[in-house]
Amino acid sequence: MKTFLKAPLMAATKTAAVATMFCIALGMAAGGAGAQDIEKAMQGRIAAGVAKMEGACGKELRKYCSQVTPGEGRIIFCMEAYEDKLSPKCLATMYDAAQNAQALASIMKTATAMCRDDAVKTCGKVRVGHGRVLQCLLDNKSTVSKSCADAVQKVSDFAAAK
Repeated sequence: MKTFLKAPLMAATKTAAVATMFCIALGMAAGGAGAQDIEKAMQGRIAAGVAKMEGACGKELRKYCSQVTPGEGRIIFCMEAYEDKLSPKCLATMYDAAQNAQALASIMKTATAMCRDDAVKTCGKVRVGHGRVLQCLLDNKSTVSKSCADAVQKVSDFAAAK
């Protein structure tokens, strides 16, 4: 694989795991109207990326990785094992997916850092999980710090972007 593609592809699985960890830390799994809308939008983006990758890499997926159990990045690792045999279209699509995962991880990491104190202070009694903390932050956007409000807005904007 070309050097400029390898690093983002190798990081894709790790950054997706990091993004998930930050989502959990803010309780962004699912929740009220605002948090649930963000979750659905994120799931939609992920599903669209998977569909795009299946379209671009379908032949390679079937040829090289059909026996691999999906989940926990195993398909990505399998595809990396055959990197020298992948088509340019497949490589480009995987690169785009890796970039998207890295962007999501960065946004979620920032939101977690910027909202940590606000989450404790404003939403400390809210039970973590199912988007309840995110919903609390959204409901109290006018009273949380500007940096937290901006970070939550960036999460929302990322989710809404096509």
